[in-house]
Amino acid sequence: MPVRVLQVLEAFVGGTRRHVTDLAENLDKNRHNVSVACSTLREPACEEHAATLERQGTRVYRVPMRRAISPVSDLYCLLKLAGIIRSGGFSIVHTHSSKAGFLGRIAARLAGCRSVVHTPHVFPFQMEVFPSTRSFYIKLERLAARSCRKIICVSSAERTAALDAGVAQESQLVVIPNGIAGNVGAPLDGAHGRRPATPLQSNEVPADLSSLRTRLGIPRGGLVVGSVGRLCEQKGHRYLIEAAGLIRDRFADVRFVIAGDGELRPALEELVRARRLDGRFHFAGHVSDPAPLYALFDIVAFPSLWEGLPYALLESMAAGKPVVGTSVGGLGEVIEREHTGVVVPPHDAPALAEALGSMLANSSVRESLGTSSRAAVQKYSLEKMIRATEAVYAEALPQ
Repeated sequence: MPVRVLQVLEAFVGGTRRHVTDLAENLDKNRHNVSVACSTLREPACEEHAATLERQGTRVYRVPMRRAISPVSDLYCLLKLAGIIRSGGFSIVHTHSSKAGFLGRIAARLAGCRSVVHTPHVFPFQMEVFPSTRSFYIKLERLAARSCRKIICVSSAERTAALDAGVAQESQLVVIPNGIAGNVGAPLDGAHGRRPATPLQSNEVPADLSSLRTRLGIPRGGLVVGSVGRLCEQKGHRYLIEAAGLIRDRFADVRFVIAGDGELRPALEELVRARRLDGRFHFAGHVSDPAPLYALFDIVAFPSLWEGLPYALLESMAAGKPVVGTSVGGLGEVIEREHTGVVVPPHDAPALAEALGSMLANSSVRESLGTSSRAAVQKYSLEKMIRATEAVYAEALPQ
């Protein structure tokens, strides 16, 4: 009889949505019956993603969790989650990110479920917040950690942060990096009747590289620096724009393409104009299949201020691209360990500009780092992530 597993997530967007979707679609169907409890309030696309999961056979419970702290709403969602866990007979509850991580773990305890697993995808105290807020988040994480058996960290840096903050015991923590299919979007090996990871949904990009370059106004022989990610404070795009301004005169033919959308798009577009970079930047919006864009990019930049382990990094590596990224979370950890690019401090546009300039000026360095990227990404496979998670589930269950 398959074990009933409930995945709980508030932020049903971006990498966390992809992670939960990968689990729902690829966990061994003979051993696990997976349902998802999520909020669809963040943006309209959340409901579309939930409906897609349902069409593919996954039971989805809508729980109106809100990102911000809201005592009345949070209490309602806590009780609703506890009711779902109790009535659904779930043996394992796997929570994700901050809000669902706290509410879901407490709800599981109220419902009598002791086999609880949590994946933070970046602890809230790793984000850039006031010291008092950070202290508050640490206290919440310590409280919630008492209600779960295992905490899955997506990088060693995340595990170290948890130990340094004293939010969990060492025995609770296990590192399972995010993983992608060998070809992004390709199916797994067919074992256990698993499905492929769901591709991103949104705008289409022309597969013909020449027409894409023409459409974006990229000069013949001009190089392209790309960035893939939501346009939000976390991703630090403003530092990429500042860095582009610093190397504008040295690399007149270089163009910058940002794939993604979010609340900061108007502000970032205004910053491009203010730095007189009109014509140098193209905002591609949210893209359904980024593969043609990775083929277009010569370098991929990740100016993030905090991170878990971004899927866009793994996709860039799979495409054989050199990367420049900040020394935060699993981002800097993977780039340094796998020798796939250059690591710079966050909030440092001059350092980012220097790294980009050095790489733009040397094609042999770009080629060497790209080769290392393609070889190293084999360690970060979807198959490995799924099987390691299944092992954690088996360990979390009562013997």
